Amino acid sequence: MRGLSSEHLQQVNQQSYSTAYGQPGYASGDFYYGPVVDGRFIRELPDQAYKYGRFYNDPLLVDRDAYEGYIFTQPNLTASQAIETADAQILFPFAGQSFFSRLYQLYPASEFNSTVWQRATWFGDFIINCKSPTPSLHIFEIRG
Repeated sequence: MRGLSSEHLQQVNQQSYSTAYGQPGYASGDFYYGPVVDGRFIRELPDQAYKYGRFYNDPLLVDRDAYEGYIFTQPNLTASQAIETADAQILFPFAGQSFFSRLYQLYPASEFNSTVWQRATWFGDFIINCKSPTPSLHIFEIRG
């Protein structure tokens, strides 16, 4: 890839995203690409490196931003909770009605001024997994 022009790389990148996100299977804010342990650049999972004390030589950026899930939430989710749930069903394909009932119990619509902010909050807690005053989705068991 290093020998390719930036224009060619941009074209291939755009084609891959159009292919990935142009079909069902990815929810709003879900990532098609991500880091992978390759044994060379990323030698092991971060939790394993930490467990075995192999973390101190690596620079670490620590940050906490408010509203982390907002950028990963499409504004059209304001239409209804049904659209929000349909989007969430892509992230939780084996979740049943009890899961979504519990989700909306932990993140009640009455606490938010729109469906976008409701979804952004639970998405930020689930995907980005930061400690916040909002209950974490980790207490869920994904069952029907």
